[in-house]
Amino acid sequence: MYLMITLLIFLFQYLNLSETIEHKLTLSKANAELDEAIPSDVQSAWIKYRDEVNIDLDLFTSGFASKAEQILNGSTVSDECSQGIRFMLKQGSNKKIWAIKALDSWGRFPPPGLFSGTASSLGSYDQCLSIETPSEYFDTQYCSVYFNPVLPRRPAFHNIFHAVQVYNQSSNLTPNQNAIEFLGSKAQFFYYIPTRIGVCLTTHCNREEIDSIVKIIARKMYLKGEVATCESKLTISRNFNDHQKIAIQTDYEVGLLWNKLPDRNNSLFISLFLAFSMKRNFISLFCSNQKHQELKCLNGIRALTMTWIVFGHTMITLNFHAFSYSFNIINIIKSFGVQALLNATFTVDTFFLISGLLTSFMTWQMTNGSHKKFNPFWFIVTRYLRLTPFMIIAMCATILLPTMGSGPLWDLAQFGAACEKNWWINMFYIQSFYKTEEICLFQSWWLSSDMFFHVSSIIVLIPLLKSQRLGIIINSIVISCFIVISAIINYTRNYPLSVLPSTPHVDEFSKFIANYFMKPWTHGPPFFIGLYLGYLVAKKKYIKITKNVSMFAQIMAIISMLIVLYAPYPLTIGKTWSKWAVMVYESTSRVIWSLSVSWIIYASASGHGGFINKFLSLPIFIPFARISYAVYLSHSIIIFAYMGSRRNLFFTDSFTAVSVFISHWVLCQIFGLIGAVFVEYPFINLQKLLLNNRIGKSRSRTRERNEDHTKKLVSYL
Repeated sequence: MYLMITLLIFLFQYLNLSETIEHKLTLSKANAELDEAIPSDVQSAWIKYRDEVNIDLDLFTSGFASKAEQILNGSTVSDECSQGIRFMLKQGSNKKIWAIKALDSWGRFPPPGLFSGTASSLGSYDQCLSIETPSEYFDTQYCSVYFNPVLPRRPAFHNIFHAVQVYNQSSNLTPNQNAIEFLGSKAQFFYYIPTRIGVCLTTHCNREEIDSIVKIIARKMYLKGEVATCESKLTISRNFNDHQKIAIQTDYEVGLLWNKLPDRNNSLFISLFLAFSMKRNFISLFCSNQKHQELKCLNGIRALTMTWIVFGHTMITLNFHAFSYSFNIINIIKSFGVQALLNATFTVDTFFLISGLLTSFMTWQMTNGSHKKFNPFWFIVTRYLRLTPFMIIAMCATILLPTMGSGPLWDLAQFGAACEKNWWINMFYIQSFYKTEEICLFQSWWLSSDMFFHVSSIIVLIPLLKSQRLGIIINSIVISCFIVISAIINYTRNYPLSVLPSTPHVDEFSKFIANYFMKPWTHGPPFFIGLYLGYLVAKKKYIKITKNVSMFAQIMAIISMLIVLYAPYPLTIGKTWSKWAVMVYESTSRVIWSLSVSWIIYASASGHGGFINKFLSLPIFIPFARISYAVYLSHSIIIFAYMGSRRNLFFTDSFTAVSVFISHWVLCQIFGLIGAVFVEYPFINLQKLLLNNRIGKSRSRTRERNEDHTKKLVSYL
């Protein structure tokens, strides 16, 4: 037995040895065949590449490598940091792949195309952070470095159309003009777009040490320098904090609502289940049946206005470091035809007008015009339930936004942090009044103002239900108060016009948006004009006019809207207005706009809308109108994620602008559709169930009281 085992072991080892020898012979034969297949001149050339070609590290680092020793000796960085940089450069000189990859990830300074407005050379973000270093004790990190020329103090509410004088005498643009003088003629751009360079270093240096090195380099070039961000594999790891875990759990629980509904043969539970039916909600978005035919034109207005909002926010949130040839932006924006699209601030006023209209219209539908049937409590609660569910989901998505992607321009941590800190403010709808500069989900300011108007409208609706004359007087007083408050604030604080050519954004303009544009008193007139319009449509108080008069009124309304849109064009091309002119425009333009849109809606409802009404009532607008709320709350997340994830630069021209906008619009509609089907419409259905249940119980109590009263009356008789 022992002998047999020994023989088996020997035989097993012999077979393994034979296989190994055979494998080695096969491999050797293959290599020999490969050597024969490679031409001698090719192999010789690549051997010379490997052994004789020296790599000039200055080509990778824009001259930093040769001056590194001098810069490090003149700095106060730690020994660990300086030795780490020296080690990387030495390893690069020795052609070690990890070091060459790191140096190859650097952007170039100055950026290629600087004299055409290309201010960024981002390098290779992904290559830098994917490098396997030779030691587990350090890693690579990608840093964004800013260099900027010395500039005079930026004038208040300055924009890129206002040139800045940096030389006593300006020279003419000729082929022989001094290159630096040419850049000086474009100096206003550097207020908003500092030169941005991507560099890849080891984690031996912290951000403060890299910043000190950058400042030394900048001073030698008479520039200002700083480090904007630094990221490593550790900092971009997907470790969720407590707020993000809660956000994930909230989204998860909403997703499980379908499965949590009990399976009972009961009409209430069947209704609850159908409320969350994806198929039913999806079909309802495309259903062309509409209860109130007189308001079909609102579908087109809502869909087109939401498209305009996406365009406006695409322009206002552009990261100009993602664009090359940015000097072209002046030629694009100063085009007269583009002015109407850029002056997109009136979009929110259109939605305020529609909100006011539907508030009074539905109040009359629910109360039949009787103030005794008006319940202020349910009036407020139903609005809160309508707006809040999807807003919660949008806030959760904003909290998770920093973890959804990465890139050299992915600087979105502040948006998530704002929601982690101030989400509770949104739940009380006071974000337009409190900590507006730190708002969670910046477009939610509209919800706060709308809720304020909705509650405030009670002081108009109850008198209007009692007496038309009294309601009109109070409504007029409210509108006048908003106009006066807006005018006083605009004049005393010397604010500019609320138009997009004041971009790119800086902190000063952001504060203006938060402290003026996002406040309710700026947008009060459109809502309360809509409130009275809804009363007229609900009561069918239509005036009798001829077709010609109707057409003339429509034309005048459109002309008024165009005047409001194009009036600020002189500012776009660098002109200025007086404080009085700005005040008058800001305090009256929204009233004129709202009255013009109101006439289009009123004429359409009364049967005098003509071609405009037919166009706005097209069935194609119905699904886009029904998902407009979901699109509104989610579109900024998509825009920020799209722009933040860029690795390469866009070319600045009209075609690129249109392409980016279309990409944003399509993505917004897709995500809006998903949000509406899975979140918004299920909660709308639940709200209808709650309301119908309340109305049913109210009618039942009324019927019981009537029957009891009848019995008492019969008994008395």
